[in-house]
Amino acid sequence: TTKYTGDARITDEALAELRSRMGKIDPARAWNTVASLDAIVHFANGVGDDNPLFRDPDYARKTRYGRVIAPPTFVYTFCSAGFGPAHGGLPGIYSLFSEDVFEFHHPVYEGKPYTADEELVKVEMKPSAWGGQAVHQFIENRFFDDRGAIIAKKTVRRIRAERQATREHKKYAPWEPYRYSDEEIRQIAAGYLNEFRRGADVLYWEDVPADGAEIPAVVKGPLTVTEMVTWCMGWGSPMCKANKFTWLYYDKHPEAAIFDPETNVPDLAEAAHWDAKRAQRGGVPGPYDLGPQRVSWYAQMLTNWIGDEGWLSRLAVQVRRPNLVGDTTWLHGRITRKRRENGKHLVDLDVWAVNQRGETHSHGTAIVILPSRAQ
Repeated sequence: TTKYTGDARITDEALAELRSRMGKIDPARAWNTVASLDAIVHFANGVGDDNPLFRDPDYARKTRYGRVIAPPTFVYTFCSAGFGPAHGGLPGIYSLFSEDVFEFHHPVYEGKPYTADEELVKVEMKPSAWGGQAVHQFIENRFFDDRGAIIAKKTVRRIRAERQATREHKKYAPWEPYRYSDEEIRQIAAGYLNEFRRGADVLYWEDVPADGAEIPAVVKGPLTVTEMVTWCMGWGSPMCKANKFTWLYYDKHPEAAIFDPETNVPDLAEAAHWDAKRAQRGGVPGPYDLGPQRVSWYAQMLTNWIGDEGWLSRLAVQVRRPNLVGDTTWLHGRITRKRRENGKHLVDLDVWAVNQRGETHSHGTAIVILPSRAQ
């Protein structure tokens, strides 16, 4: 295996090769190909979502769906088992999740097979406070049921930067573990124990509060490595491999083997989420969460609020700073508009998340569809 330190450079040749991949549609590499009950429950467990609609067949049978459905962002698992050509290019250049924009058209039903494809749709070079100059790589995934109908679509933005540049720019302050008071721990526990979930109670469009009203908040964390492992068990991971599969990957992609300077042991880039030294090589002060995990927290907050009769139609989340191990996240939403469009009753929302330091680390928008008393 070629020794690789993780400090590759962005070259004109590598950029040209990356852009040459645009417009080519390839099958996505799936963690799940069937939405089995076990797979749905494992994903919901990784999100921390105990909604019975996503796990209890007896409960789900009494809903309008007639069977268990998956949390909206479960579609991640149809494209999360590996990086295809659209995600590749720029060998050895750090990749950081930045944004996902989802459109949800139909539910994922327990027991049905699903597929996905991927396409590199845009490549941009932009100034970056994190890495000086960074490549923004936009990849679109489309998700299909067994009849070929599109059930969802998402576009992810990944930011690619040279590790050496991210360390030199020092965008993020050194990581100091946060010490919680007993009262703060009690507040977090109360947030979990009193978490709002509408469930079978119907939220009608006419009963939605006026613009500016906030929906019930959701708490996540304090973030632990255990929590991230649980997430990966349900979500899958493009860069979590073991034993022979790891070394076969190194043989094919030698630039992916990042060697620890102290132990000379190689590991893959996903290790930055739980290994402080590897996180710091990418300019992040300590271990940090996975972007799709955070996006799924937002989806849970919204499905908790809209209940079984509502539908999450669109969710766009931008990640602005890492959520470090030990951080607690409070997710919030605010109603910005109620409207009718093409016979549907819609509610627009702003969503954002704040950690225990009072820092807003991500934000976005959402659109939900609700039943109307007039129908």
